[in-house]
Order: sequence, then C-alpha cells, then structure tokens
Amino acid sequence: MTGHAHHFLRRLDRLALPHVELALSLYNDVPILRFILDEGKVPEGAARAAICLGAPDVGPHLIVSRDGKFITALAEGMRPYDVPVVSRASLDFMARRVTALRERMKASEEVAADAGRVDAIFGRIADVGPRFSLEEYRSIAGLHPWLRNEFLKGMVGCGSACLEIRDHLTSSRRTTRANRDEVLSIGWTRWWALNHFTLLVGADRGWDLYDEFFKGSSAESDRHLPLSWTHVRIGAHAGMLRGAWLTGRIGIPNFDHYVDPYLAAPTIPILLNAGLGLMVMGLRDPSLRAQVDELLEPFDLAPDASPLQVRAHRLKGMLSQTFRADPAAQRSAVEARARRCYADVRRARGLAATCPPVEEAPRALALACYAHELGDSLNDFDGVAALASDVTTFATLEPEDFFLPRDHLDLAPPWTPRVGERLFAATRAYDRAEPVRAAPAPGRNDACACGSGKKYKRCCLGAP
Repeated sequence: MTGHAHHFLRRLDRLALPHVELALSLYNDVPILRFILDEGKVPEGAARAAICLGAPDVGPHLIVSRDGKFITALAEGMRPYDVPVVSRASLDFMARRVTALRERMKASEEVAADAGRVDAIFGRIADVGPRFSLEEYRSIAGLHPWLRNEFLKGMVGCGSACLEIRDHLTSSRRTTRANRDEVLSIGWTRWWALNHFTLLVGADRGWDLYDEFFKGSSAESDRHLPLSWTHVRIGAHAGMLRGAWLTGRIGIPNFDHYVDPYLAAPTIPILLNAGLGLMVMGLRDPSLRAQVDELLEPFDLAPDASPLQVRAHRLKGMLSQTFRADPAAQRSAVEARARRCYADVRRARGLAATCPPVEEAPRALALACYAHELGDSLNDFDGVAALASDVTTFATLEPEDFFLPRDHLDLAPPWTPRVGERLFAATRAYDRAEPVRAAPAPGRNDACACGSGKKYKRCCLGAP
C-alpha cells in the first residue's frame, strides 16, 4: 500500500458511515474518479482537487491528485484551500450519467448480438419513424464509442435527404397523389431518423464533434450552420428542440459559427437558428452568458425599416427576454404545456386504458410526449415564443428524456399523408430572403420629408 493510500484510508475515520461508503466506491473505481475530475472542469495544471461529499462549504471533502490518486479526507467543517472543488451536486449529476452510460453499454451488447450487422441497426433507425423507444435508444447509444462518426454521417445524410424531399415537394407540380404520398412517407421517416441520429450524436459529449462535422465542408455550408440548420429549415417543433439541444450539448466549439449569422440575419429562419443556438449555449455555459446576453440585445429599429428588419427586431427582443427570464418560471410553463399536450394526445387517441391520467403521469412521460409534437413554430410568433421557452428546458435534459418508453409508443404521432404535408409545408413562406426596399419618394407636390414646409419639387427634389 502506497503512502498516500495508507494515509487516506486512515483518515476515513473522519467521515460518517454513508460518506465512507461513497468515498470507498470512488477509491475502488479510478476511471470514474478521472471522469469526475475531467467533467468537473478541474484544470489540467492543478496538482490537487477536492470532491465535496456533503453541503457546499461544509463537506466532508476528499482530497485527490489530478491524476486520480487519493491523498486525504477532510471532516465536516474542515475546508480545503487553494484547490478547485467538485460540488456534491456535480458529483450526483455525473454519477447519474455514468450509471446511464453503463446501462447503455450493457444493452448495446444485446442489440449488437440481435441485429448481427451495423447496417441492420441503421436500417431500423431510418424506417421506424417516431416509434423509436427509450429502450431502443439506450441500446444503440451504447455503441457510441465505436459508431459516433457513423451516427454523425447518418444525421448529415438524413438532413440532406429531408431538404431534397422538401424542395421536390415544393417545386413539383405534376405528380400523382400516390407518388406524392410515397415521397411524403419517405420524408417522414427520414425526418424522424434525422432527429434520432441527432440525439445519438450527442449521446456522449467527450469528442470533438464540431471539427469532425465541418471536415471538408464548404464556406456555404458553414454559413448555413448545418449542425442544426436542417431542423429549423423544416420548421417543426420536435426537430427544432433536438437541433437546439445538440447545439448546446456541443457548446463552445459551436459559438463562432452562430455569431455572424445572428448579426447578419439574412432570413428569419437563419436568425432563429442562430439565436436559439446562442441562447442555449449561454444557458448551459456560464462563461458565455454575459457575451450571449450582449449579443441577444435587439438593435435600434430605423423609422424606414423593412418588414424583414421589423420581424427580426421583434424576434431578437423575444429571444433576449426569454434568455433573461427566471429559469424556474420557464420550466414551470414548459411542464404545464407538456401536460396539456399529453392530456390532448391521450384523449384524441383513446389511450385512457394504457396511459395514466394527467395528474398521475410522470413528468418525464409528459415531456417526451410533448417532444414528439410537430407544431409549426415559424409562421406564428406565439409559436416561436413558446419554442424559445421550451428550448430553455429541453436543452438541459439528457438525450433519453426525448424518447417514449416502449409501453407508451402509442403517444407518438401516427403517419398520414396529411401529417406529411404539414411537416414539409412549414417554412415555405421563408423560401427566399426578403429584399430591403427603400421608402417610396414623395410626389412632386407633396410636403417635403425634410420638414421645411415647402413642396418637394421646390425643396429637396433637385438636391444632390
């Protein structure tokens, strides 16, 4: 037994029994300890760190080296000095993530054995539509360490297919009803596959996704923010929630790719995509909060502003207000909308016998049901405002929270051609950027706009 280990074990008598058990569980699992230090943002240059097992500033604390060796234990009231501290709240949060990851890894072995081949798994994702269960997600997400680049390719490929299908449906005039329904059906499944791959891509934050995503990409694709652009381009609530979630999940590497489009705002969808991304990153990362708050501040609107500038100004004001709102109030409003949605879906689909009543439904079930609603969040300002509020809550969830359990898949939206039409029609009003038009000139005999009181022809008409 090394000197540090011997000293540490002797110092465990400073701790109460529950804290001793927790300390020993960490002591016997070095990979988990290193994961905690990395995720707790303990600087690489720090020689030591403290892990709080109790209340903030009270303790007790474990003192460990940055490379994962245990040094000593401090009793309650003994405060660590000059070392970074991982709080108990952070420790509990990371412990849940590790547990979930281990469950996924175990389940993935069963899926891999059943599927036989990776392409069978991807075929299932591509064709299943919204009836992709929480249990299936956990099983396949366990393959993330080996298939993360394939998940990313799946997300990109399905996104491109969705936009191609959308453009085809918008421009195609001569097509039979049967052919159109077939195209809509393919678009429906590919859009849901895009959403599933989005959550699989973000199953683990421990890789440089953004560099991988833009490897070999063109400047045009950079301008259109393809990481979440397709989700907003289609315009459905469920997809935009997932696109914003992934943007926040990746965090700082996204940041510069979202600033310029937000400031330039050539179209409303690009502005909304960039604004939601910045808002989510600012909410998830305290180091970005002040900068995001300044960016979201709406610009001064000129008297001769174009309709596009007026809408952009209103949208920026709403995003700024949402970003600054009380998180608890936002969460309460989102959960209320989720429960109303759950109640409506349960009643409309006659699921009273299989789904619990609203007052007994778990919060997670109501949120997952709400996360499957299509909506049209672009063509209605109230819908955009609700989406922005929803994003503040959903962006902090784990990927599992977006999926319905196997026993409640009937809450997922059923396929019909009408639903497909609704999905791909949402953003047609924004196919082109609006030109900025100059204000009309006054007539020759009208009062001059300069305020002189003279007729325009006798005042500024001939001015250089």
